[in-house]
Amino acid sequence: MFSSSKTRLRLVIIILVSVGALILLFPGGGANATSTASPVLAECSLTEGSHVVRFAGAQRDNISSLSGIKADLWHYNPSPIYKVSLFWVMMDNPGAGTGYVQVGWRKDDGWSTEKVWAEGPDVNEPRWTKFWWSSSPHWRSTAGSHPTSSANYKIVYISEPLTDKFTIYKDGDSFSHAQDDLWTPDRIVIAGESQNQGDHSPGDTSNHINSNNNKYKTTGSWSDVNWNWNTGKILDDDSRMDLDTNNQSGDGFRIWDPRCSN
Repeated sequence: MFSSSKTRLRLVIIILVSVGALILLFPGGGANATSTASPVLAECSLTEGSHVVRFAGAQRDNISSLSGIKADLWHYNPSPIYKVSLFWVMMDNPGAGTGYVQVGWRKDDGWSTEKVWAEGPDVNEPRWTKFWWSSSPHWRSTAGSHPTSSANYKIVYISEPLTDKFTIYKDGDSFSHAQDDLWTPDRIVIAGESQNQGDHSPGDTSNHINSNNNKYKTTGSWSDVNWNWNTGKILDDDSRMDLDTNNQSGDGFRIWDPRCSN
């Protein structure tokens, strides 16, 4: 119990001054405080931004009698914690509408590791998706197994009377997809892709993601793609994705996010 009102007044003033000092030292509290997004926890910790899809890789257009594309794609070790990261090979025909077929690996938000996957809508048809499993049956409709350090991904196109067929491979494990709407592929693309709010490319300065032995097929045997890097390079933003063609086994390239270090 305090003996005088002056003493009580002094105590109130001291408390108010102390609380004010705490607010100055630690601002931002209270019901109306504005919180900021936590950085993405990965090799590259960047503030989350808007949802942007980006690509880094190579393409070649207007290939006559195209019947195949393949490459050895490295996965990202350790697995990226980015929202969505992918690395794939693809055949499509931009002039034919929405038809495409691609296979590679992807890491979705909430997955602990990458998964081997393939997808592709026929023209004006719903998208279909398959995932590779290490156990038989190797291709299923639900997310499956983690790829090894690198794997060979291949798509072969066969034109037959009344139907066209794509056969999709992860190493030696394959499945076939018959088209409902006929279209003929004439473009090949091999690329890394990011679909995330941090705009992360797969890879960092210490872990470049390799695409080796890039080959395509028209008639006869497989041939090196020999990308024309002046016209065939896809690089949306140098500050977010980088690419080089050095130190490759055969024809290929490497991608990474130059802002990210490990």
